[in-house]
Amino acid sequence: MDVGSGQGHVLSPPLYNIGTLSQYFWTTISIFFGYADDGSDLVSAPTISECNLKIRKVMAARQEWYKLAGMSLNNSKTKIMGFGFTPDPLDLGDVTIEPSSSMKFLGFEIQNNLGQDLHVNAVANKIRHAAAQIRANGRNFRTSDRRRLYMGLVQGHLCSNGSTYLPLLSKSESEILQTACNAAIRSVAKLPRKSWDISISDVRKKLNIPSVQALADKAILMQAWKFRSQFVTDVPGGPETRSRSNGNVPHPDQKGWLGKMIVTQAKRAYNTLPKECKECNNLKKAKLTIMKLIKANNS
Repeated sequence: MDVGSGQGHVLSPPLYNIGTLSQYFWTTISIFFGYADDGSDLVSAPTISECNLKIRKVMAARQEWYKLAGMSLNNSKTKIMGFGFTPDPLDLGDVTIEPSSSMKFLGFEIQNNLGQDLHVNAVANKIRHAAAQIRANGRNFRTSDRRRLYMGLVQGHLCSNGSTYLPLLSKSESEILQTACNAAIRSVAKLPRKSWDISISDVRKKLNIPSVQALADKAILMQAWKFRSQFVTDVPGGPETRSRSNGNVPHPDQKGWLGKMIVTQAKRAYNTLPKECKECNNLKKAKLTIMKLIKANNS
């Protein structure tokens, strides 16, 4: 081989790390989001024509980067997507990339309208599959063991990218996920798949399994605590009020696209945190305080 290293060779790990890390410094045209070999370039401009021009420049620079690295761009896995507009098709010579309405990045289905129905339905299907696994593979286990399976197979799916989408769920989307989780809870408790005289909410509380809403509350409150230094610096000057003395910040603008941003929902949730949690710099203590707050709200 002229370039690279064989799989399993001693040089493979450092070569891989150097190659993937170098993607972060390859252009100033776009903002690069990457993890290992999964990356996305984000460009923005005030007009559609400028966006299309930047897309072509980014693609040309990306192809040059791969050429210098001794690799070739995988056209079949390359996608373009516009937010608020439809970008022009991208001609790469041997293939033309048409704009997509959605793309998957690090296991999360991103939609051009910032909706979440595709990801919610995908997670719900995974949870129902996990419910069948728990019922089949855990039939000879104790309830506590089947609960462990639930926390790994079901709650693992829910919390993967949970802070990205759980706080933004609509009521119907939350019900879709909770209904799928209820099927798994029935498997944990060895209940029939359908029944009219059993309260799954009571069973869930008895098993100490958090609801989808509780997980969403935890996710956004933890994000609010992590953003606390940013929120405090954004507070304008003024007289001391009861709200200021409690460490509250001005209510954010939630119109349009702003309402679909996690930072907006986190700023809104920040005011619900106790003052001692806002002033706490210890992660474990803050997490414990947030968990107590969620339990008190759901009791």
